Amino acid sequence: MLELKLTTLAVDGGACENNFLMQFQADVLNCNVSRPSMIESTALGAALLAGYKNDFFTQNSEDNRDIFTPHQSNKINQKIKKVTFIGMGLIYSSLARDLKIKKFYLSSSAYSRRPSTINNIKKLKLVDFASSNIEKIIKEADIIIVGIPVAAYQEVFKKICNNIKPGAIITDVGSVKKEVINSVKKYIPKNIDFVPGHPI
Repeated sequence: MLELKLTTLAVDGGACENNFLMQFQADVLNCNVSRPSMIESTALGAALLAGYKNDFFTQNSEDNRDIFTPHQSNKINQKIKKVTFIGMGLIYSSLARDLKIKKFYLSSSAYSRRPSTINNIKKLKLVDFASSNIEKIIKEADIIIVGIPVAAYQEVFKKICNNIKPGAIITDVGSVKKEVINSVKKYIPKNIDFVPGHPI
């Protein structure tokens, strides 16, 4: 496995408008997160290429960036005792490995409805405990990370809403956000923070 020391992560796109998400990434990765003032870099890149081609300008003046620096990991980890993954695909297996290496939590758990996936999770030692009992898995979790098909959100949150720890943070990697928010807000208590995420 190739291991690289990441010092700065450059981000762009709509999701990086969320300051909490940017700070969360900095804390999880333990590196600086650098956000440009112009977050729609795809559109900016197209404009720059057209401008360079036609000698409209000669250099990129985009220098203003917001830098999110990681908090002291020891202080953060004292608050995050348990992380739970609902679903375990490629994105989550990578995240689970990284969080484990960085000792981001004291314990971890994962849910999957497929026995074969649970067996692979245990074989790879991605988390401390894996099960198909979702209500049991999420108990006492400080952070719950959801990685399931968007169509399944409503059914899942209906099952777990009464077992979520007060003050817990829930995030996800769903490909759309409006439908996800509408599904989740019907069931989660008011003392739970839901921070919509994205596989960025």
